[in-house]
Amino acid sequence: MKNIEKEFETILNSISDGFFTLDKHFNFTYVNRAFEQICHISMQDCIGRNYWDIFPKATTYKFYKEYNKVIETGVSVHFEEYATSLDKWVSVNAYPSDNGMTVYFTDITEERRQALLIEQQNKNLREIAWMLSHEFRKPVATILGLVQLFPSSTDPETRKLVKGIQQAATELDNIIKDADAKTLHEDGL
Repeated sequence: MKNIEKEFETILNSISDGFFTLDKHFNFTYVNRAFEQICHISMQDCIGRNYWDIFPKATTYKFYKEYNKVIETGVSVHFEEYATSLDKWVSVNAYPSDNGMTVYFTDITEERRQALLIEQQNKNLREIAWMLSHEFRKPVATILGLVQLFPSSTDPETRKLVKGIQQAATELDNIIKDADAKTLHEDGL
């Protein structure tokens, strides 16, 4: 039995996710090395102590609601939350156990930063596309209006030139409308 426990502990200490167990009163019963590294706290400083005493700010975030849900209902939970004491975003999986619960979590801070960066870039691109389409439409509308002012009595060569300008301006106007429509479609509008 000792060999199985030792092997189990070796496995838990080899994973890069934080892993810990709590009893039904939220007291730590086990933490792995990744937990120690991510949370900057040693196993000796956790075992037997209450989770909410070590991480008091967690009571105002999803951690409190979700961990209580696991203990009270026996239902597993998954959530993502910002851990203020760690200054990190974490993805958490918590499972009920006979003695309390088992939790493992992953630092997803970099993924969240990348997602926010992409979201901001997309927002900027939509704003640029909207601005460009509206700014381009002004001179195109002016060209189309000016073309209408040419008298129909002008010579055939001038009429051909005016018609070419009108077709090019109309084509450009349609391209701008299509780009604008795609921008609106991407926004879900």
